[in-house]
Amino acid sequence: MIETCIRETLEETGLQVRIVRLLGVYSSPHRLVEYPDGNRYHIVALNFEAEPIGGTLALSDETTDYGYFSWDEIAHLDVMETHVERLTDVFSGQPLPFVR
Repeated sequence: MIETCIRETLEETGLQVRIVRLLGVYSSPHRLVEYPDGNRYHIVALNFEAEPIGGTLALSDETTDYGYFSWDEIAHLDVMETHVERLTDVFSGQPLPFVR
């Protein structure tokens, strides 16, 4: 999973990163994604803390914008509910990974 996080971060942001730690594991049978074709998927999401070690922050085919935001700034953004939960956990400062 660490290799996937490193690869996806590079593809989506242009940044090379070093994984610092696992922040959380998010999975529930109630968290389903349904696509227009009718396929439904149970999502298992892993959040990692990552440190930039190279590359240049840029847009990609999978991103339309980027930025660094404080918790107060995030409160005014249009953020998916599942991401709000993860961001709340990130900003909590808990040293152990969340399992939800």
